Amino acid sequence: MGKIILNGTEYVGSGGSGGVIYLPTIYSEEEREVGAWTDGKPLYQKTVIIPNTSTINKDFTFAHGISNIDKVISANGMLWEIGGDSGRYSYFMPVSDNSNNTLSIRVSKTDIYFRGTNYFSVDANRNMYVTIQYTKTTDVAGSGNWNTDGVPTHHYSTNEQVIGTWVDGKPVYEMVFEIASLPNTTTTEYNPNISNFGEWVACGCSGEVIFASGNKAPLPYFHMGLFATNSINIQYNPNGKVQIQTGTDRTTASAKFVLQYTKTTD
Repeated sequence: MGKIILNGTEYVGSGGSGGVIYLPTIYSEEEREVGAWTDGKPLYQKTVIIPNTSTINKDFTFAHGISNIDKVISANGMLWEIGGDSGRYSYFMPVSDNSNNTLSIRVSKTDIYFRGTNYFSVDANRNMYVTIQYTKTTDVAGSGNWNTDGVPTHHYSTNEQVIGTWVDGKPVYEMVFEIASLPNTTTTEYNPNISNFGEWVACGCSGEVIFASGNKAPLPYFHMGLFATNSINIQYNPNGKVQIQTGTDRTTASAKFVLQYTKTTD
């Protein structure tokens, strides 16, 4: 079994040949990023539940509640119709039966439109479901968690996200922490404000310093000429804070840290 991270949530998938992990099929009322469209934009999926609908009379409209739709890639659904020997039929939409009765689906920026015939009397005790895949106007190519070949990509973010699992089975969280100005010949402790901090993941924390000249160097920074004065030392404290020590004025330099850690609540 393999694990897949979607929108900061860890899902379990099945192992495939050649180390490929197949994406699990998870339907949710919540919007989820499930892949990438051919233009490189993130591909989203949402299942819309339409409750207690008794009849589809030629035209029926339901607001899907999805914001900023760019392209609708697919829309399909399921309904239960009253009738038949067993009392109901299950149909997968769009529907076309052998009596020339049809029910089609069209999705706009705001609504789901059903166009059918009076034939479809829906079982009011069962919900209708429509699953929509789409892209968004607010995204750009490459901004999602997946490549167009279906391979997950790693995007660094200042927002906390789940990226994997630690050796003890707990989720590993990651965030980018930025410091605008480093200390002036002193030791300063910075607080990334990690809630319910557990422990740092070994070898999972890294950083870089950006000097006023624009040059960059990894942290900790070791200056071979004036080691004690010009070097920049860093410690990741057990309380979830970052401590930086400088031997000279580094207030014109900034820093970024990639922090990986677990939580006490997991």
